[in-house]
Amino acid sequence: MRPSGSQNSVLASTRSPVRSAVALLWYLLYVLLTIVAWPIALINMGWRCAVDPTYRSGWIERVGFVPRRGSIGRKQCIWIHAVSAGETVAAAPVVAALRAMAPDAEIMISNITPAGRKVTQDKKLSDRITYLPFDLLPCVGLAWL
Repeated sequence: MRPSGSQNSVLASTRSPVRSAVALLWYLLYVLLTIVAWPIALINMGWRCAVDPTYRSGWIERVGFVPRRGSIGRKQCIWIHAVSAGETVAAAPVVAALRAMAPDAEIMISNITPAGRKVTQDKKLSDRITYLPFDLLPCVGLAWL
């Protein structure tokens, strides 16, 4: 079935040079903002580590040095992100189902809060646990190397 005329024009407009230029400008703005945000994020992390000792243990992971996926001899790694303790508890049935479907896969859970990390450790939900890196280009780049 061929798309209607209005759908053709929508598809054609997504490939236009103007649309590509706008997308490039938005990307460059994002890069500029991440360059500005990087020192702010480091200062924030330093302050949180000083105020709350539970944040000290994971600062290196937050800047992108996460455990290497697949480095324990398994072919596949499934990375699940659960922000807090509540989301980690909610993810437990999903992890169990994934383990049943892919028993040889490595399960890695990332959290943002120390409480979420503690629940992950206490329930032994994953093979690897990490804090989610900051959403800044250098951090994300290091995490996915």
